[in-house]
Amino acid sequence: MGILSGARPRWRAALLFVGLAAVISTAGCGAKPVASVNGTSLTEKEFAKLCESARQVRPQAGTVGYQVLIQWIQSTVFAQEAKKLNVYPSQQELEARVDAFRRRAVFLGMNFEDSLRQQGLALDDFKRDLLNGMVQNNVLYRGTTISEAELKKEFEKQKHLYSIPDQIEISQITVDSAAKLKQVQADLASNTNFSLVAQTHSKDRFAQEGGRVPGTLPREVGQGGPVAQEVVDAAFKLKESETTPPVKVGATWVVARLEKRTEKKEPRFEDVADMIEAALVEQKARETGKIGENQRALMQAFQQAKVDVNRPEYKSIQTQMAAGPGGAPGAPGVVPAGAGGEGVPAPPPGG
Repeated sequence: MGILSGARPRWRAALLFVGLAAVISTAGCGAKPVASVNGTSLTEKEFAKLCESARQVRPQAGTVGYQVLIQWIQSTVFAQEAKKLNVYPSQQELEARVDAFRRRAVFLGMNFEDSLRQQGLALDDFKRDLLNGMVQNNVLYRGTTISEAELKKEFEKQKHLYSIPDQIEISQITVDSAAKLKQVQADLASNTNFSLVAQTHSKDRFAQEGGRVPGTLPREVGQGGPVAQEVVDAAFKLKESETTPPVKVGATWVVARLEKRTEKKEPRFEDVADMIEAALVEQKARETGKIGENQRALMQAFQQAKVDVNRPEYKSIQTQMAAGPGGAPGAPGVVPAGAGGEGVPAPPPGG
């Protein structure tokens, strides 16, 4: 029997302790940072947090850590340039942008904080990503401004694009014979729960969910929609909790129940001004050539940046980043997705 196989079990505990101590010491105060850019360091702890909250990761662009490190190096150079150029966003500007997201979420009928939680995203992480986007916009579009008059004129042109149309949520029961339809009507007339009747009698794909049709339906569902247009037309005439008369759809009959109705909603200027302005600034910067001018200056900043990568598996980034933004394989480029017209995180994704 070997010395570690049972005769002296304390050796195992001792060796385990030594191993843990070694791991802990590498993450301690004396550990090298993962990387540094012009003296700004990324610690192992900060790197782990960035990897944990990473959202923009592409399957074929390397490991999560590889992509996160490239993004951190790029964001750090952008931040250093923004401070040098005196265009770094203030805390007040950041909070104003977060408030714009909250207003957008309310307009869409969503809770901003809930939408973050659904994505596993902490508010601080969202603010960090948002700040990075603002920094990059300020650097790339520096020297481009939009007047209040231009913004309001564009709002009037685009307002319809941000409007929320009439929408409904419904449940439905589909049967394929007059006899089954009669049974469904009798059950509903006796106040049997609609979802139970759907699970018992319905023949469509929504039966397992008690007849509930997922998502919302506009007035015009078009061909290939989840339900027939005739059913939608009938449901729009109802009040919530009411059911339609039988609707003939091909060789079947459908009875629908209106679960919820959302009336058409027009956006206020302040609800969408940030998104419209971001798009206008980018458009104007491209038309005037400002973005090209700023990108050339930024390229020099990347090539002159002193980048030190201490993790062996990421060492190749150190030389590749000298090619400028997007120089490393799989790098996201100088304009990250959503940097211009950020929406509510997806969904507050989105918007």
